[in-house]
Amino acid sequence: MKKRCRFATFHNGWHVTFVRGVSPVSSYRVGFTLIELLVVIAIIAILAAILFPVFSQAREKARQSSCLSNTKQIALSIVQYTTDYDERFPAGNHPDNNTCNGVPYRYGWRGWVVNVLWAYVRNPQLFACPSRSPGWGINYDAGGALCTNAVLNYTTYSYNYLGPAAIGLMIPRVLEPARFTLMWDSQNRWTDCAIVSGCGLWTNRDICHYLGYDVVGGNCGTPSGAAPNINYTSWHMLGNNFVYVDGHAKWNRWQNMKWGDIINRQETTLDYANYDRPCVQMPATGAWPWSG
Repeated sequence: MKKRCRFATFHNGWHVTFVRGVSPVSSYRVGFTLIELLVVIAIIAILAAILFPVFSQAREKARQSSCLSNTKQIALSIVQYTTDYDERFPAGNHPDNNTCNGVPYRYGWRGWVVNVLWAYVRNPQLFACPSRSPGWGINYDAGGALCTNAVLNYTTYSYNYLGPAAIGLMIPRVLEPARFTLMWDSQNRWTDCAIVSGCGLWTNRDICHYLGYDVVGGNCGTPSGAAPNINYTSWHMLGNNFVYVDGHAKWNRWQNMKWGDIINRQETTLDYANYDRPCVQMPATGAWPWSG
């Protein structure tokens, strides 16, 4: 039996196959068929759908780590302050809370805690989380105009004024320094109202945005169907970076936080009732700092 020898050549775009003893067979090939192109496009689309969220999460994780580093340095600046000021939390309010002659010298509302911490951490980038930079306004006058003579005009963190105020700003009265949180990622710069009040953490601010106003009976504008509203809180994988009194910082979610982490005090019946209650449950109320 004779063997047939097969070989192919290309001539002017024609694919010609020669087989000994057989007439040449020709076909015209210029590229991929439509089916082949569609299959390739479908594969690329599937891979993109799988990988893009992964890349996005990786970028957010990197920003979260950078933010955590920022909060750690802020935590150390607070520790330095309390060491220099006889174990007392940051304090100091200029009597003028309306104009830029006084606001940049206030640590409270319209001003911010950075005004008394600046001597320990002269880096504005530390107060802006990369995920929400530059943040929201601080150090502004009664008309809302930013004070150009202030050390900083924007931040992405909330300072817990309420917790230290509940213990007279005195470090020795802190029950658990590693549990008592002073700062976290938030659009709300001032956590200074009673927990359940018109401007409180539960009713109007972070927890309201985390759970929804219809769940907490609040007025923050975020319904439960849109919660958590990561434009306001919990933008790091639905969690925040928290700063603690002992100088450490770590990531956590509101459902893992307890009210004793915010108000680190056990002096009243309400304090005891709320100390280990999760922050996603309404605290017992009846007196400041729990309601007002």
